[in-house]
Amino acid sequence: MRNVQLLPPHQYYYEQDGELLIGEYAADTLREQKLAAVAEWELSQEKTIILLNGHEFDYSKESYGVALGYLLANSLPETWTDAHNNETPVTLEFMQSLVGAMANHVSQTHSKQRKMKNDLNSMTSPADIAAYEVPSV
Repeated sequence: MRNVQLLPPHQYYYEQDGELLIGEYAADTLREQKLAAVAEWELSQEKTIILLNGHEFDYSKESYGVALGYLLANSLPETWTDAHNNETPVTLEFMQSLVGAMANHVSQTHSKQRKMKNDLNSMTSPADIAAYEVPSV
């Protein structure tokens, strides 16, 4: 077994004719891996928690659609269940705040993923692409 140094994430070892050499991943390959991580992060944001008035509420596209539907129909439920199954009385102000918080989450998620994609698509250096941090899921 050889003693080898740890390589940066854009490089790898390979053996040729008994000699240990260092190769570099292609920028396009690394970019596709990072873009896949961005897509995974974006999907993780579709089911998350929204903090509103000291309560945690589940967020999903479905819950956003339901809340928005109630608001637009001007037909509010009596209560809304938070992420811990506690019921919160619903007022027009509460429902407007909840829908606003959910819309803000959607906007922030979209902006962040667009920025990450633009950043990655503008990079040409395998080292820069490999070092680019995508938030963990």
